[in-house]
Amino acid sequence: ISQNSWGYYADDCLGEDEGSDVSAAELAEYKSWDYDPAMAAAIQYFVTYAGCDAQGNQREDSPMKGGLVVFAGGNENIPYDYIGSNDPNVISIGAFGYNGTKADYSNYGDWVDIAAPGGDGQTDRDVIWSTLPKSINSVGYAGWDEDGSPWVGTSMATPHVSGVAALIVSYFGGPGFTAENAKDILFSGLGSTIGGSKPIGKKLDALASFQYGVKHYPAGGGSSTSQPPVLELDKSAVTVKAHETVEVGFTAYDLGGRTLSFTLDGGSKAIDLEKKDVPSALIISGWKDTPGTYQATLRASNGESTTEASLTYTILPNHAPEVIGEAGDIFMEGQQKVGSVPLDKLFRDEDGETLSCWAERTSGDACVNATIDGDRVLITPIGYGCATVTVTATDFLGEDAEVSFRVAVVDPRQPVHVSPEVASTEVTIGIETEEMVSVKLSLYASTGGLVLEKTAEASAFDPIVLDVSALAPGRYTAVLEYDGLSRRVRVIKY
Repeated sequence: ISQNSWGYYADDCLGEDEGSDVSAAELAEYKSWDYDPAMAAAIQYFVTYAGCDAQGNQREDSPMKGGLVVFAGGNENIPYDYIGSNDPNVISIGAFGYNGTKADYSNYGDWVDIAAPGGDGQTDRDVIWSTLPKSINSVGYAGWDEDGSPWVGTSMATPHVSGVAALIVSYFGGPGFTAENAKDILFSGLGSTIGGSKPIGKKLDALASFQYGVKHYPAGGGSSTSQPPVLELDKSAVTVKAHETVEVGFTAYDLGGRTLSFTLDGGSKAIDLEKKDVPSALIISGWKDTPGTYQATLRASNGESTTEASLTYTILPNHAPEVIGEAGDIFMEGQQKVGSVPLDKLFRDEDGETLSCWAERTSGDACVNATIDGDRVLITPIGYGCATVTVTATDFLGEDAEVSFRVAVVDPRQPVHVSPEVASTEVTIGIETEEMVSVKLSLYASTGGLVLEKTAEASAFDPIVLDVSALAPGRYTAVLEYDGLSRRVRVIKY
């Protein structure tokens, strides 16, 4: 029910300063007008007994017990309404323009419940088209303007709300459906409050109201307490990788407000209910069971009836990390620079999981430290010589892959490196070249006599291995000739 049937332009009631507030004197006059007690009583009676028989029970042919009263909030741009819109039994309507903001004329205040399109008249498009009487004679309206006319006002906004309310009653109405139910559906879908410091109610949203309604009320009426629980899974099927934990949410409620209990049957040890007093998700941990396809059934009970929903889930097999590239040998001159190798150049995981990686020197000279820094392997020189570094990548289930590479650190001031400095069985002699070259090695005793002579391919990565186990203890001099160079280095046997 609306208290009038057409709108009017806001500037008709705002004086010369269009859009301005009325004066304090005018506002005081509005507030001095009495709200007709007879109107208040009539509204109260309608809200309570509409659709009822003489005994106050819902009529069989009525879609709803009780009534809704929808009033336009008024077009004076004041925080007060003198015609009953602030009656607590009335749904009061404010108006907004095409840009979604408060219309200049719309009355405002906490008593305004819902904001709906009423036009603002700022442009030719910012209006509401409505049928209006062509003329008025002594009897009443004399015909209608079939083409419609553009108008603005809270009286244009009010039919939007009345229409949504009527749609709600037409869909959800029936035996047991009440005006409070209709109001709950209508108000539960409203958007945010419009108007800021001059509030004109929350924004009307027909779709959101219906979405709320279908979740909480049966179509065609009926007592909500006689309905089974509502249970809806977000998904009916899901695929889970072996390393993943996946949540499948669900919505569950009882139309009668009764407490629900939940049980989960079937499936496997990989699935469980969320550990909460009122769970709202199923938890599937792929690593808790073997690969395969399973079906679990979730049941919600209100003590009288039960609703169930099934979930099919597939756990995929795990794939171990795989090596996709080699780091290659790393040649470093001096100890000033740090080398690095991107991990994504070494490994990949088919399952897409983040791998745990670590690096270490596994053999050779103590010439480098190997560490993981984010997505890279860092090689920090701490001495001279050649070492092997191994990088290992492990997935969530412990399967791994590894890559090894050599690192040579050369001292520019001492191109030939002997390790160990004092040996009993063998020594390795590395040279400063990154590439393999042919080396002639001559070993002389401290007396100057030639002890042994050999030719070998060598580099910083592939040192010459010299067996000294048969030599007498003492100092020796090794002479290495390669690439037109001649290098001397001391060898000590004990």
